[in-house]
Amino acid sequence: MEAFLAAIFGGAIYRARGMGLWQLPRPTWQVLFALPYALAVFWPLGPLAAFFVLTFTTGAVLTGHASYLSLGTSTVLPADGQTDEWFGTWIPWPGTFIHDFIGLAVSGLLITAPAGLALLTCGQWHGALIALSGALKPLGYLPRLVIPDAVLKDKLWVCEPLAGAFLWGSLALIVIR
Repeated sequence: MEAFLAAIFGGAIYRARGMGLWQLPRPTWQVLFALPYALAVFWPLGPLAAFFVLTFTTGAVLTGHASYLSLGTSTVLPADGQTDEWFGTWIPWPGTFIHDFIGLAVSGLLITAPAGLALLTCGQWHGALIALSGALKPLGYLPRLVIPDAVLKDKLWVCEPLAGAFLWGSLALIVIR
């Protein structure tokens, strides 16, 4: 039940972050999304570790992923003009599904790696699962490939909540274990 609730809240916050809901100043939504990762290391590692995880995870959420959202179906830049993120130049096959899928996975791994690596350095082996759980992020964007435009033009209403749900839900499942 806790993991299900975490998935729902994670999805809602991730969508609110994506659409700039309530026009909260940056990085408010990003910090809120990063907070559970900091809390996951707070109890075993203390406040300093939690602060660093919160800082790095917030930075990863701020990095973004807009140029990968089309999953290779479009070469048109997003409305805000974002191009490939700094790590995108290392990913082969630009403009393809594989490139964009890997880009979303790397973006997700950057979000989950700080908490996972912090836990791993202290012998908490479930940190490996947390670190790797970021690779689930692109699964949340797969519905954009199957939902027709006639049904839903802005597929981010489905995809962003799913991505957030995968990230927070997997974190909750791993931590609660």
